Amino acid sequence: MQSNNFKIPLIAGEIDMLCRRIVIFGLIILSCAPHQEPRFLLPFIVPLTLLHACDVLRGDWKKTNIFLWVIINVLSLVFFGGMHQAGIVPSVLSLPNIIQDSYETPSSVFYYHTYMVPTFLLREIQNDLKGSTKASEVSCLANSDKQNCIIDTMFSEDNQVSSFTNVCNDINIIDMHGTDISMLKARFNDVLDCQNNSNLLLYLISPPEAIGDICVGSKEFICDELWHSFQISTEDIPFWSGDARLFLSLMKVVLFRVQCAS
Repeated sequence: MQSNNFKIPLIAGEIDMLCRRIVIFGLIILSCAPHQEPRFLLPFIVPLTLLHACDVLRGDWKKTNIFLWVIINVLSLVFFGGMHQAGIVPSVLSLPNIIQDSYETPSSVFYYHTYMVPTFLLREIQNDLKGSTKASEVSCLANSDKQNCIIDTMFSEDNQVSSFTNVCNDINIIDMHGTDISMLKARFNDVLDCQNNSNLLLYLISPPEAIGDICVGSKEFICDELWHSFQISTEDIPFWSGDARLFLSLMKVVLFRVQCAS
């Protein structure tokens, strides 16, 4: 019996030491990685909980600690759930309408300095037409062939086919992640074929702070802003020039229409 009584603190001490080593060596390894994101720290939740949960939930500071824990988690939920990189999904959902309203088809849609693009949102789109017409379901497959794009059928009041309209154009999405700006320019030149003075165009979706001189003061490309949505990107915080209104206005993701300058 006596030997069994001394096993519990021994095991607890070993678990405590193991958790501390996990946290310390894990932080050292993550600190050596060139790319840093808050979500990389999520595996530390378990060892930190085992180490300090009892200290947080007991003693004179119990209510204060619980209050701070709730506030921090609520603020994190609002920031990372509704503000950080929040423009990516709206940009994908807006692409078909933007293309349809502009009566032009971009050669490609580039995403730059954003999280992974959820292209599956483009696979099924309901096209609702106003007036006395009704539309069949439109299914768009991102990066698909023309044959995979269903032609929308428009009916007149007597249900006779009056016309066929291709409301679903292929949307070739290229996710450039966080590559160097020179690689982005090289891909633009490949797609637009600027050396041969082509009239091709592409769309660029990115935080304005990330694209450098591609659109501002560029002699290679002409950019027109077609759409934007509010978001905060901790990777591309706008430059502070002393104007709070300008600083807040740059917290967005922008869809640029890009063509060759000449």
